[in-house]
Amino acid sequence: MMRDRDSTSLPTYLVGVWSSCVFYYDAFEDLLLTFDENENGFYAYLRPWYSDITLFHWKVMENNVISIVGQKNYVVDEKRNSIEENIVTKSFKVNIKNIGTGTDLSGSIIDIFELESPLFNWMTSDKFGRIEKDLHTNSIHRAIKCGDLKSLMSE
Repeated sequence: MMRDRDSTSLPTYLVGVWSSCVFYYDAFEDLLLTFDENENGFYAYLRPWYSDITLFHWKVMENNVISIVGQKNYVVDEKRNSIEENIVTKSFKVNIKNIGTGTDLSGSIIDIFELESPLFNWMTSDKFGRIEKDLHTNSIHRAIKCGDLKSLMSE
């Protein structure tokens, strides 16, 4: 159940960078979700040896459902020296069951949202915490906007 927000304010609330691992110690992997004010975003599955980034278009629908339509996918390989680029047409819908605030690992109060079920069937997490409100400070967002995905490969 959504707390004190309707679907007209949900698009504004979602803008930023959200992480699935802000509530876990020693997270080996992370799923980042970003939403911008122009209804574009990406989800990035990050592991130590590769990154899998999918650009998408999003829209809030009735009953706090978000429609996500994939556009392009980039994979930085395990040697971190090449990029694979693919057009994607996968689309799906997710239901946000709760938004509000929570406490991250440092004890800071952060914005959160919870999904009705995990975003992907291989995930166990259905909860995300906002780690950045300003997308322009996120390195992946900057690399995509500048067309410089090779910068993601440097450590």
